[in-house]
Amino acid sequence: MQLKANQLTDFLASKSNLGKFRLLWIYGDEPVLVDELANPIRQSISKLFISPAEQTTEERESVSREIISIDSQYPWHNFQSATQQASLFSEFQFFDLRMYINKINIEAVKILTDFTASSSEFYFVLITSPRIDSKQTSSKAFKKLSANSIMVPVWPLNKQAFINWLKDKAALQGLAFERQALEWLANQTEGNLLTAKQFIEQLGICYRGKTTALTLELLEKELMYAAKLNIFDILNKVYIGDVQQLDKQVSTLKAEGQLPIRILAAIQKELSLIAELKTAQANRDLDTTLKKLRIFGPKQSSIKRLIGRISQREIMQCFSLCHQLDQSIKGASKEDSWELLHHILFMLGGSPTLLEY
Repeated sequence: MQLKANQLTDFLASKSNLGKFRLLWIYGDEPVLVDELANPIRQSISKLFISPAEQTTEERESVSREIISIDSQYPWHNFQSATQQASLFSEFQFFDLRMYINKINIEAVKILTDFTASSSEFYFVLITSPRIDSKQTSSKAFKKLSANSIMVPVWPLNKQAFINWLKDKAALQGLAFERQALEWLANQTEGNLLTAKQFIEQLGICYRGKTTALTLELLEKELMYAAKLNIFDILNKVYIGDVQQLDKQVSTLKAEGQLPIRILAAIQKELSLIAELKTAQANRDLDTTLKKLRIFGPKQSSIKRLIGRISQREIMQCFSLCHQLDQSIKGASKEDSWELLHHILFMLGGSPTLLEY
């Protein structure tokens, strides 16, 4: 059956509805909107399928989760085997299929259809993907699959809906925009939800809790800073270990009046990724983890070099330095924020001079 995006939450609130279906497919051309619909399901899967009376810590931990990345080369018999095998350690199995293609072959359609027709009550599959190819959705085989599944198309936002979406994202960050500023931001980002979301999150770091609405003048200034602050280039220099260029970039940003907190937010996110990959390396599972995280090409090569040269101890030191930097930015410490930022970036970049810090 097909649902509108705004109907899904109410539909999932009914246990009787959930009992009828074991596959939910959310698809659309805007990944941000697809993920916004899918992430609450990923985060609360035990609440959806385990009754409140049974939700002990042990029951919640009994949910087995498997994330599967799907491309055109994915062997669908692997999924079929996984769903046919009863887990010895879990009462409920959740399969999170993240597709990066808009069409699957007839074998995949058949496997998914068989799953919806005969699957146990202890299984559930969530699929997220780009908008499904129209020829596929009109095929007889796919219509049979759709009849036994929950299909949720996610459509692009019109201008007013996009402005309302921006307003909601700002509210989540504890922000409010003047109407003129909101419309200006909508025009500047031109429906690019990911760029808009990241920009608002950056504003939240700097201005969360501000009692007055953010003005057009302030947004223009922040967008100018964001244009100059190429955080991806900085992180790339970190990965390849180019500490001389890092030093020049950070010194330039300081001279331009940038705020270190803008860089700190990105570093903390990347540091969590580095810690996860370092653990995977210790467990001899690095290549599999990189694939699951969709890290390929040049970035994979450079991040492998970083993981190879940095130790767990240095990663923990970086986390500690990030905390010190956060305290310094908030005025709770007298340490120099830019000096701390240098230390963090140089340590990640492999500078031996920082081992004395």
